[in-house]
Amino acid sequence: MRYSNLDISYESILKRMKEELSNPPNRIEGSFAMDNIQSVGKELENAYGYINWLSEMHFLDTAEGIFLDSKAGEYGIERKLGQKSTGFVWIYGSVGKELPSGTRFTSDSGLEFTLSNKAVIEEDGRVTGAIIASETGSNYNLPEGALLYPDKTLGGVDKVIVKNNLLNGYEIENDELLRERTYFKIRYPATSGNKYHYMQWAMGITGVGRVKVYPLWQGPGTVKISLIDSNYEKASTDLLETVKNAIDPLGATGDALAPIGATLTVVTADEVFFNVLIDFNSEDDYSKDEVLMDVEKNINAYFRDASYRETLISYAKIIDLIWNTDGVEKVIDVTVNTKKDNVFLQDEEIPVLSSIGVM
Repeated sequence: MRYSNLDISYESILKRMKEELSNPPNRIEGSFAMDNIQSVGKELENAYGYINWLSEMHFLDTAEGIFLDSKAGEYGIERKLGQKSTGFVWIYGSVGKELPSGTRFTSDSGLEFTLSNKAVIEEDGRVTGAIIASETGSNYNLPEGALLYPDKTLGGVDKVIVKNNLLNGYEIENDELLRERTYFKIRYPATSGNKYHYMQWAMGITGVGRVKVYPLWQGPGTVKISLIDSNYEKASTDLLETVKNAIDPLGATGDALAPIGATLTVVTADEVFFNVLIDFNSEDDYSKDEVLMDVEKNINAYFRDASYRETLISYAKIIDLIWNTDGVEKVIDVTVNTKKDNVFLQDEEIPVLSSIGVM
């Protein structure tokens, strides 16, 4: 028997076991023998399935979770841990009210933050407090002006407002990104501070997403890294400084990763904003607002995938995304930045959906 062609489905296992029963009455449904081989056949199907899955976990292309961690580790790659969002808030309340470190605040959506240091409300009825998210993740990155709410048991606090954008919250690196980084290291060998070395150094830092490297960008001895964060957005100043300090903190001295004589500049992308207007008919069971929200998600996903990978944002692709959104019955008209044409980006530009609406 060729085991490579062995059918391991429950039905085939049961059929083969039934054929091995020499006594015909044992093959009758409900007999003691049939009851036994049915339960054994089901468990064998599970065992074969587990063996196949376990086999896949030994290959970089199909490994998942901790098995992928092990495969990546063979090439010196570690999964990037997530990072908690941080920033500052205005705390308004009674003069002299003391808020200890660890005081909790909650957003409208239930996200929790804690005060990093003790804060005392000053004479003008407010104080600046540093806060940190309770967990890692990009959903904790809140905009300036967002409201937070203190614990109900905490008196003397009237309101809490995000002072500047809460930034630098990143997810734990997912399997596909870890696999992509590992393949990159295998396929593009890094050596002696070449272009791929800079790319790998940068991509190994938590919060860094896609990277472009420009050797000799301002003449001999200069290197520029242009990057976006792992949320596929414009990187924060903090992240740019982290990358710079990890690779070339002092400039051309060779005190870190970059070789002697190489001066590194780290920058991020410029944003190109898109305004999309749609004229469409929705299906009976869907409201236009519901459909529009799903269209927005689909276009944002397309823009994230295109960021630092493509320099052409396809008008036809956007129309296709709209057509393939649940609830769309007919697309009548679409404009992108008031036009019906592709949009070309510069090498260090990324698309950002600024607004979407109905004509």
